[in-house]
Amino acid sequence: MGNKRERLLEEAKVQFIQRGYHGTSVKRVAMAAGIAEAYIINNFGSKDGMLKAVIEYGKQKAQELIGPIVLESNPAQRIINAHLFIYDIPPSEYGFWRLLFTLKLQNHDFQEEILVPLRESMTLAYQKLGYSKVSTRVDDYYVFLHGLTKKIILDKGFDKEEHKAFTKERLEAELGVHLSMPT
Repeated sequence: MGNKRERLLEEAKVQFIQRGYHGTSVKRVAMAAGIAEAYIINNFGSKDGMLKAVIEYGKQKAQELIGPIVLESNPAQRIINAHLFIYDIPPSEYGFWRLLFTLKLQNHDFQEEILVPLRESMTLAYQKLGYSKVSTRVDDYYVFLHGLTKKIILDKGFDKEEHKAFTKERLEAELGVHLSMPT
């Protein structure tokens, strides 16, 4: 990362991941990044502004993962892909996702806003397939997604490849009749 803003955001991300929101200060981030505190205040306004910029960076990363799911034309395949994408997050990004969970627990709403397009896409997929209780199904998916994300990022012994294969097999069995339907 060459430019000052990128260097700052990378260091802010590291600090928020390691220390949490309350343990991170503008001064600490500035010192660690080798940047004047005034630069942070002038460009981000506050620690909250700096956190929002880190979250925006994370949104871009999330969109790289979620974008292809939302664009999938076959609703059954979209549901399967939505259940499987989380397994493909590289371990180097686990810290960022852990940060999102921490923020959620501290009553920040950043994580949910990142996933809004996925929620809408899942809702449309279930509706198109004629499922009942669509809202409950989407809520159930979110319980699955949150639990699985937590398991993957916190449990170093978790065999995500085995679990991914199991999840895929289960969903293909449930949705198989819909996988060949025209889009």
